[in-house]
Amino acid sequence: MQAKYRRRRQAAYREGADNFDELITQEGFVEFVTLFIAEGYKRNRNLVSISNSDPAVIAIVNRWMRDLTSRKIAYSLQYHADQDLRATREFWAQRVGVEPNDIRLQRKSNSNQLKARTWRSKHGVLAVTTNDTYFRARLRPGWIVCESAG
Repeated sequence: MQAKYRRRRQAAYREGADNFDELITQEGFVEFVTLFIAEGYKRNRNLVSISNSDPAVIAIVNRWMRDLTSRKIAYSLQYHADQDLRATREFWAQRVGVEPNDIRLQRKSNSNQLKARTWRSKHGVLAVTTNDTYFRARLRPGWIVCESAG
């Protein structure tokens, strides 16, 4: 069984390398790969997840994840206790094209300790995630290796 899935991952790596030249010509693709390198969750080879507080960054991530996987995309929001959850959820829901209740909430662990803080991320941090082993294999090492070599 392990050999079977190893072969599938290796085929996905090759697919990533094979379609890199086409994808790199599309607006925003290099930025998406770079965002995964900088902001992506890398501890699990079965998912792709990128978190950020900048709506422009999330727009790039959301667009490319929707284009590159057929799997369900999940959204989760890290927030602080004194943030307006309804408004924050609505803010992100409008930007990613989902219903506010489709965004899972995750309270920051230091939430009550920062009451005097000036917010740099007034809308919290949104994670865009999909469980897709083969997308992850095409992304890393596939497209990341190609981008590094380019």
